[in-house]
Amino acid sequence: LPKILLDNGYDTHMIGKWHLGMFKWAYTPTFRGYKSYYGYYTGGEDYYSHKCQNMYDFRNDMGLNCGANCSQVEVSAYQSYSTPLFSQRAVEVVKNHSTNPDTKDQPLFMYLAYQSVHSSNNGSSPGECPAEWVDPYIGVINNTKRRTFAGMVSCMDQGIGNLTAELEKYGFLDADGNTIIIMSADNGGPTTTGDGIGSSNYPLRGGKHSIWEGGTRVTAWMWATPDLIPRENNPSIGKNYTQLMHLVDWLPTILEAAGITHAFPPGLELDGVSHWKGLQNGNNYKDRNFQFRDNIYY
Repeated sequence: LPKILLDNGYDTHMIGKWHLGMFKWAYTPTFRGYKSYYGYYTGGEDYYSHKCQNMYDFRNDMGLNCGANCSQVEVSAYQSYSTPLFSQRAVEVVKNHSTNPDTKDQPLFMYLAYQSVHSSNNGSSPGECPAEWVDPYIGVINNTKRRTFAGMVSCMDQGIGNLTAELEKYGFLDADGNTIIIMSADNGGPTTTGDGIGSSNYPLRGGKHSIWEGGTRVTAWMWATPDLIPRENNPSIGKNYTQLMHLVDWLPTILEAAGITHAFPPGLELDGVSHWKGLQNGNNYKDRNFQFRDNIYY
């Protein structure tokens, strides 16, 4: 997705968890279409020390194909809680994009993959959060894991608020802002395993590491400016989208929303289908793919 968007004139940036390969530089974010990357390559680490299996992993990669003699180990992040670091970088990306004469007229694609609320991979403390975010829940949430979890969510929530304020400042959220915001989980919360951090998937059964719906059926939402999704007489506004959607559907959905047609090589055609018209107009939109999916029960 970022490479296709880059090739179509987008200013592309990524922040947070990568976890899509680091064996060679070619597998890292700036070799996959991002013009900058700030975060960690692995799948999980301590929120403060940024260590995974006792190895420090926090990178600041500025520029396309930023590998040897370019990628910087971000030592200044050591012992700083990751959520505010990622939030602040996201705010900076919006500001820099909007004030730079070379990019301010380009469309922006930013992928912000918070570490929150993932396990820290620290067996003694799978959930980590500064006391200032946890303490307000003392006397409100008695379960200590749930209390820490709530603090982690609250810290992330403030960061998202700071980011949306910056987007609003530079006109991205105006009625003609041509902006889409997508927020999605990547799996259900861990509940009974060692990386459990106090999450609950009720009323769904199971959690992360299982094939029950508690592990595979996730929550997501999408918001777009009125020039993309009209507010008047639109059945989709403020409603649940009930078509069966899989993670692989996001790529064709985003490309259609952006008005991009991309020819994939033979043998590498997409399995996903675009949901853009359905998301624009509610569940009444039908085509052969959605008609087929109406008959799938899960």
